[in-house]
Amino acid sequence: MSASLVARRGTKAFLSSVRTLDEDASSFSPPFLTPPRDFLSLALPTPPRTRTTGIPFVMIRKAGKLPGVLVSSGEYVTEYSTDETVMRFGVINESDRIVLIDDLIATGGTALAGFELCDQLGARVHEFAAMIELPFLNGVKKIHEYKDGKFKDVPCFTVVDSLTIGEDMGRDPIGDDVPRIIKAEEVKLYELDSESGKVRRRRS
Repeated sequence: MSASLVARRGTKAFLSSVRTLDEDASSFSPPFLTPPRDFLSLALPTPPRTRTTGIPFVMIRKAGKLPGVLVSSGEYVTEYSTDETVMRFGVINESDRIVLIDDLIATGGTALAGFELCDQLGARVHEFAAMIELPFLNGVKKIHEYKDGKFKDVPCFTVVDSLTIGEDMGRDPIGDDVPRIIKAEEVKLYELDSESGKVRRRRS
């Protein structure tokens, strides 16, 4: 879902997602909230959650995205590339319990890079949570089977999976006879259908 849709049409879904993640963490008291990806859809739910729970926010991002002295996970392989994640030096301690939050879990490669980085620094990942899971890629299973079950006891929580979203919800909100790109001077010729969420030609 694009940031504009979150801002204009997905407010209720967005707030519901934040509340769901808050409720999931309500029985825990981890001192850091640490997302491994740098997608905007991840960045949006995280700050509200830190405000409602009081948990500090720490960002893990791909190499080259953060300033200052950094600690690296080393290279890892995802479903589409070889990457490296980093976090600022000194932001977590050996006694910290971590909640890793991602927008999406696919093969689990990015999540495991976050797990390993925290583990190498002496912290313990208390829980992993993601907005969306792609079950057919077995990311959660790979986390639990990693290195003979090194993280097998870490709960993995997801709000929705790709099977519950449905094909129609995964498509661009474009109606019939609507171009992919609309010129600014022609915007008034179109409107947003409040029921379907699709863009359509404005009715006369």
